[in-house]
Amino acid sequence: MSRWFRHYAGMMRDEKLVSAAIRSKQPVERVVWVWGALLESASEVNDGGRFDFDAGEAAYFLRVDEGDIGNILTALGALGRISDGAVVRWSDRQFESDQSKDRQKRYRERLKTSRDGGVTSRDGDVTAQETDTEADSSSLRSEPIEKETRERGEFLDWFNSWPSAASDDDDDAFAAWRDLSPADRSEAVAKSAAYVDAAKGGGRTAICSAAKYIRKRMWTRLAKLKPPDKPPTPRPDTNGLSHLQKFQSREEYLAAEKARAERSFR
Repeated sequence: MSRWFRHYAGMMRDEKLVSAAIRSKQPVERVVWVWGALLESASEVNDGGRFDFDAGEAAYFLRVDEGDIGNILTALGALGRISDGAVVRWSDRQFESDQSKDRQKRYRERLKTSRDGGVTSRDGDVTAQETDTEADSSSLRSEPIEKETRERGEFLDWFNSWPSAASDDDDDAFAAWRDLSPADRSEAVAKSAAYVDAAKGGGRTAICSAAKYIRKRMWTRLAKLKPPDKPPTPRPDTNGLSHLQKFQSREEYLAAEKARAERSFR
């Protein structure tokens, strides 16, 4: 059974790991992998931060030269992260509360108050550690993560159809999406095509970003975006000047002009 250890906050942005990448001339993600492997090994060895790390095995796993791994280890040593085969300041990150003595104590207290009244085992220490680990594992089983994954899938189904999706920030749009109620999300999706059509019909050549559409609830502005009514289609053969063409023939027009001229001299 694997041991648990504390993955400290900020590890993925650790400036010393970036410095190690620069010193060793290796990608930072490779340095982070090696550092994580050292921490795992120190947890398994469980001897004040000492680790058992095979550079050749790591090189094979990462498909790189063993010298590359050696350069990373050298850089980590120069930056004070490892020394003499051990992680420096290991105890600062692995608290006493993580040790088996306290874990067993918590387990026994839970067992004493449980409905079953206590289940014995041939190896109480192992059972305590396993049970506590199972409880920790169960609490980490991410209902929130599962919910976010499901919500992101629903969001992407809509987002990928948005006109500017290729250049939009999907993380920003998703953050706005999560602020909507389920009813608002449904309405935003249902009316998005109508909004795009209305915006284009109103003469717009560019549609707003998906994040702006969601955050400003643009689908509620559909009435304002209704394209203006088209002018009436002129009747055939009038060239749009039907209001000026009152005469049926050339003779009628000349007669009217003659009458108008006579009136002007009276």
